[in-house]
Amino acid sequence: MELSDRVSRIFVPDMRSGHESLEIASSILALTKRVHSGSGVIRLLEHDPQLLTRRVQTLQALSCNRLDLGVGTGSPGPQPGKTVSAVLQRLDDLKKAFEGFPQGVKPPEIYVAALKLGIAKRAAGKADGLLLNFCSPQHAAGITEAVRTERGAEIEFACYLKIFYSSQGTKVAQRLMLQEFLNYDSAPQYHEMFVQDGTANTISSLKSDEGWKSGPVEAPKELLRVSLANPEGDELHRYLQSFRQAGVSLPVVYPYFPNGEDSGFKMSTISQILKSMRLERKPGLGDPAFLVEISQNEAKVLRTITDSAGKLTLENLAKKAGLADSAVARAVLNLSQNQLVKEKVEKRTELSLTY
Repeated sequence: MELSDRVSRIFVPDMRSGHESLEIASSILALTKRVHSGSGVIRLLEHDPQLLTRRVQTLQALSCNRLDLGVGTGSPGPQPGKTVSAVLQRLDDLKKAFEGFPQGVKPPEIYVAALKLGIAKRAAGKADGLLLNFCSPQHAAGITEAVRTERGAEIEFACYLKIFYSSQGTKVAQRLMLQEFLNYDSAPQYHEMFVQDGTANTISSLKSDEGWKSGPVEAPKELLRVSLANPEGDELHRYLQSFRQAGVSLPVVYPYFPNGEDSGFKMSTISQILKSMRLERKPGLGDPAFLVEISQNEAKVLRTITDSAGKLTLENLAKKAGLADSAVARAVLNLSQNQLVKEKVEKRTELSLTY
């Protein structure tokens, strides 16, 4: 990834268990000299403020200002307004702490998760970017237009675009997509967003009639505004354009795969997505971002993509990752050499490693 002009950022999601996102980001920053890396996102109020500030300062200093800090409120609780205020105050305090830090070390670029207009308006003055998630272009347009009316075009609007893939066919991909809508709907803050977005009733119908889990399945058109399942190139291109037209300056393509999905299929899918992103690019538009989940084994391959001389070789990948004659190693090599190195088109492609 370090060798490619098509990858500029590596976002690491933060889960409630398992690997911690900033620790993984620190490893990525240590192994690279050009790409940015950071959280996407951490629940800011769950972190000790002084300790987090020192960690962020240290990472910024050692990485030459390449840390990106994605933050969210987590569960807003019974008083969402106070929770948002507390998060924004923490961000102010973190930025001020850099005033007395060694010269040249700057506060990280900050992205604030904003599901609804209220938090988007309040966070716009504190953040470098707002991060939307799992919404329709219409919902995104409502937020981007309202915020830009107040602040202008200074802030970046990123949006996670969840796309579901399966080598077993579109029906399996659609079931994966519908289940994810149900998973998100169980969180009160996402349910409220779905209500505003006009998709809550459709999602509710999935609960009352679960025949789609084992029988025939047809994704409702209301949900296909938000997400796609096994899209073709043209369909993905139109989907990206719909968010561009809604004012999203940084569409973040987020592929989902079933557990145990073939790694070769994952990499070939990513290659096709990158081609679609190249077609989507037009003069005057920022390049699309790219967020992808990969397994620990594949992450191990990606971390060993160069040898001591910085040369990309299949032998090196296989040897270091213990994947001799591996289809995964070969797929990563082909993708990196053919799609990422030779086709220097996308300059802001972003990758998130989910462990």
